[in-house]
Amino acid sequence: MTDLDQRIASVLREQAEGDVDIDRLTAGAVTGGRRRLRRRRAVLGGGLALVALLGGLAVVPALPGLDRPFTGPRR
Repeated sequence: MTDLDQRIASVLREQAEGDVDIDRLTAGAVTGGRRRLRRRRAVLGGGLALVALLGGLAVVPALPGLDRPFTGPRR
């Protein structure tokens, strides 16, 4: 059962003989969708930031006294 199905069932139980508030159901579904979209974007942004950081560490010359990561020993 999906989240929306569960919400519909709970509203129907609450108002067994009354009208169903479609606006309330729709608002809850839209809010949940926006929350999932925000979470996906945050995870994607964090992943891209991590890739950029690791790429920068591999390319940028080392600071004095530190070895460059991911490149092995200097010759």
